[in-house]
Amino acid sequence: MESELDHFIKTLRKNGTAIWLNTYFNTLQTLLQNLKINSNSPALAMNVTKVFELNSNIGQRWISKPYDGKYIGLLLPMEADESLLNCRLHFYFTSNRRRAVKWVLYRLNDKEFLSSELFDQWQKACETEIKRTQKSGYKKFHSSLFYDTVMINELREVIFKEAFG
Repeated sequence: MESELDHFIKTLRKNGTAIWLNTYFNTLQTLLQNLKINSNSPALAMNVTKVFELNSNIGQRWISKPYDGKYIGLLLPMEADESLLNCRLHFYFTSNRRRAVKWVLYRLNDKEFLSSELFDQWQKACETEIKRTQKSGYKKFHSSLFYDTVMINELREVIFKEAFG
C-alpha cells in the first residue's frame, strides 16, 4: 500500500515543477496566514486526492487549486471583474440556484506573486466563505502533510528535494 508521503510526492510531480509549485505554495501560504486559519480549523480542508489533485477548500468550496502546472483556480467575489484581473471565468459556485461566487483560472508564472488587486479579491472571497461556513465536509480527507508543506518552508524544501531531486 502506498504511503501518504509517497502519494503526496507523486501528486506534486503531476502538478508542476518545483519552481512553479513553490510559487503556488508561497501564494497559498500568504493567504492562509492573512486569514489566520490553521490546519485545525474545521472550515479548512486541504486534500490530496486519489486522482492527484491538490484541493484547498473553505467550507464546501474550493479556494484554490493548481491546473496543469500553469494555472491556478481561485475563488473571486461576484463583483470582481476577472478580465481586468487577467483571469478567465471557469464557472460559478451557486447558492440556492443563484450565482454566489466565481471560480476563475489565472496563469501563474514561475516566481510570480499575484497582483495586489487579484490577491485582495481572492482574500475577500475567502473571508466571506469563512463567515458563511462552520465546517468543511471535506475535513475528513484533510492532509496535514499538504498543509504543513505549504506553511513550513523548511519542510517544503525537504519534500521538494525528495519529489524533484
